[in-house]
Amino acid sequence: MITLTTTPGGSPAGTQFDLHDLGAAPPLRFFRKALYLRLNGDATKLTFNPALTTFKAQFQPQTYNALNQSNNALRGKITKLGNYYVIELNAPRSLSYVRVNNPPHYINAYRMDGDALSEEPTLEFAYGVPSNLVASSGIAVGNVAVMKTMSLNSSISMEGISSGGVGIDIGIDIAAIAMLKRAPLSAGQFVDQRFALRFLTNNAIVQPAINAITEVAVRSLPTGVRLGIAPANQLDQAVFFWTQAGESQSTVSANVGDQLADALNAHLSRFTTPGVIDIALVIESDAECGFSLQQVSLRPLNIVDTFASNEPKQVLRFESGREQTAFVTLPRAANVITAQVIAVESLRGDRVNQSNSSTGSAARGAHIGAGRAAAQQIMPTEAISISGVGLLLNPLVSKTALSVELQEDWQGSPSGKVLASGTLMFSRTGSTALDVVYFAQPVILSTLPCWIVVRATAGQAVWIAQSGSGLSVFDQANGTLSRHSSLDGLGAVYQWLTRSGANETSAAGLRIGAQTLVGVVQEDQSKRYDLATALNVYLSTLPATPLLVDVPLVYTSDVTGLVTLNNLYIEYEVS
Repeated sequence: MITLTTTPGGSPAGTQFDLHDLGAAPPLRFFRKALYLRLNGDATKLTFNPALTTFKAQFQPQTYNALNQSNNALRGKITKLGNYYVIELNAPRSLSYVRVNNPPHYINAYRMDGDALSEEPTLEFAYGVPSNLVASSGIAVGNVAVMKTMSLNSSISMEGISSGGVGIDIGIDIAAIAMLKRAPLSAGQFVDQRFALRFLTNNAIVQPAINAITEVAVRSLPTGVRLGIAPANQLDQAVFFWTQAGESQSTVSANVGDQLADALNAHLSRFTTPGVIDIALVIESDAECGFSLQQVSLRPLNIVDTFASNEPKQVLRFESGREQTAFVTLPRAANVITAQVIAVESLRGDRVNQSNSSTGSAARGAHIGAGRAAAQQIMPTEAISISGVGLLLNPLVSKTALSVELQEDWQGSPSGKVLASGTLMFSRTGSTALDVVYFAQPVILSTLPCWIVVRATAGQAVWIAQSGSGLSVFDQANGTLSRHSSLDGLGAVYQWLTRSGANETSAAGLRIGAQTLVGVVQEDQSKRYDLATALNVYLSTLPATPLLVDVPLVYTSDVTGLVTLNNLYIEYEVS
């Protein structure tokens, strides 16, 4: 969690602020406040998750005394001109009330044309009331200005009290006004930038000293409010992510956590090197107003978008019935918020029928080389469609090449009639692996015996064997095989591959520790895996050290082919 501050790297900000500082002079006059957040690290590996970012704030109308403002942008002027007083503000504002020492009975407000007043007052209001009203009502009004809504000779009845004196707005709480001792006006009733005040007592003009006029309170409203993000030392370059046009008569609420997160992420995308980053949250209004932070939660998250190999994707190559592993590096103390990886499977529709499969032993097998072939007799127990065969082989020299044929049986030996065939080319030497040959077309085998025949067209190899039967070595000349010997007690290691039905799904999948994940198939038939829960469970089982761990993403496939893992994206925070 990070804290907003009043200056870059400074003290934590409060919750209530005044937008009183000019961001620009007229005619582009507006008011600005900046709060700051500091990040330290690699901006390319940091993000704000919109779902976890909260920012609730309010722009609020303000009433303030224009006569005693320390801020020049808000300070009004008062001058005496003849028997009236000129109030000059920096912008049109709504007059709220006037406070005068030894107040007169009435205050009149006039529009002005130059230094000339309008013929009639635009607004009249009472500041204290005639004695006959006080006597008849028994209410001690005191030094209070009550807005005049009727003529001086009008008679009104208020709560059963009849008066022939000044009219009183019956919507005003007289007792409350008496406490305030000021002349209140309705919001927006009188709006101007330059106007005149005239004071009267018993219908006679009075002229108090200027310093006796202690308050001219005006009301300012949130106008064209907006929020933006900028470099800490370049506030004029703010990019605004939220605005509300026009003037608002009431509080304007901004609940924009997701928009703020997007704006911060867009700002971070400009940085390519690690370091301290100071960011300004720019708060602006075209008129001065209040600003209140209601709720803020900013959680910068770390990003992992490459595998432990520092590559954006991993290509896993599968032989029959194998597992392949990709690794992701995370801190042991990471709390994973969200994580996913996309798997693109390029797997054949060929499954393993483990007719005679094990690890075998490199110490036993049939040698295949120039003039020497090996063959394994097969006796299917039921009819089966074969799309390929896997052989456990150890090439002995570089650039070994083998041909693999499936032949019918003739009196206990390969007949020479080829049912299917393929070739193997080797770049490795001296190591054993299961090598797969795919046939051009599947072939159906009955329950009659047949043979897998392996010849060397270049180099030499050993076909690894295990305990069993049916393995023989043949001499070959001009393509004809003659039995050299039978390897009694041995059977070559092989696996049949059978073609999957059209409606079958691959048994490929991802596992993290003991957690087996279910991929969600996307429109392009790739699979999206949600890793967050499994990663957190796995990390929780590890000892406290080392601080960084390589988490294995184990992908299993019961068929051959490729699986490409990409679009890895992990967001985490360190607790």
